[in-house]
Amino acid sequence: MMDESSFYIPDVPWPGNVRALVTTRLGGVSQDAKAGFNLADHVNDDAESVAANRQQLSEKLAQAPGVCPQLNWLQQVHECRVAELSTEVADQSNRIHTPADAAFATDSGKACCILTADCMPVLMSSNTGNAVAAAHAGWRGLAAGVLLDTLAKFRAIENRVYSEFVVYLGPAISGKNYEVGDEVKTQVLQYSSLIAEKVLCVLDGQKLHAKTTLQSTKKQRHIEQLYRSLIESCFCNSQNPNKYLFDLYALAKAQLSLLNMTKIYGGNYCTYDDERWYSHRQNAQSGRFASLIWLQN
Repeated sequence: MMDESSFYIPDVPWPGNVRALVTTRLGGVSQDAKAGFNLADHVNDDAESVAANRQQLSEKLAQAPGVCPQLNWLQQVHECRVAELSTEVADQSNRIHTPADAAFATDSGKACCILTADCMPVLMSSNTGNAVAAAHAGWRGLAAGVLLDTLAKFRAIENRVYSEFVVYLGPAISGKNYEVGDEVKTQVLQYSSLIAEKVLCVLDGQKLHAKTTLQSTKKQRHIEQLYRSLIESCFCNSQNPNKYLFDLYALAKAQLSLLNMTKIYGGNYCTYDDERWYSHRQNAQSGRFASLIWLQN
């Protein structure tokens, strides 16, 4: 059964109506490499075990004050699409039909859920607590701007002040354990111009690839140069040739800093070292844990 060790509440100063939770692998009924509280239905786990684990999570949430949130499960594909939960179509198991790697909610009781096992789950809230989101930030999605595309969904929210947004970087593999090839750094750098454009779109409330003025072009180039310099600090030389130790947390903070966001919490766990969480690098057959955020009535 699910007990207090099966989850934890991030110590984050969210707005008063925002709730967040991260599960661990402890408890649950899954077996073998996925032993414990696996919540993913795409990792060749027994379907009944996954259903039982998800039911345990729902029952635990129902014990908390307020309305039990509806869990919305994504089909994550390491890209940048953001599912708006108020309009997305889901099946009877609350699985969103169209693949997406982030979820955005303005309705109370709709939980944004991210499944990970080394990739970085990122939870975020507007400064006024009228919208929340969660993003799946593996290196590909992070490099291509999944966090910025998620933040762009807040454009329609009134009284948004990005510098006052609250962001939590959930458990992920740490830089000391995440060795990648030179092609990863090359691709991250190749996306720097796109990241700069997305930063401007978020700050100016524009859509991507909108017509730009000379002034905005100069601003974009300045942002790109700054970002490229920050990228260098996210990669350390490994002992192995043509390999780097890549810090996902640092790259996320670098992108968020371009929006003058400073209320960034978390980033202090390593799924590779900490047995409380699943780690794909430790075991390619592992399960997945969940990171959730929602608006409470």
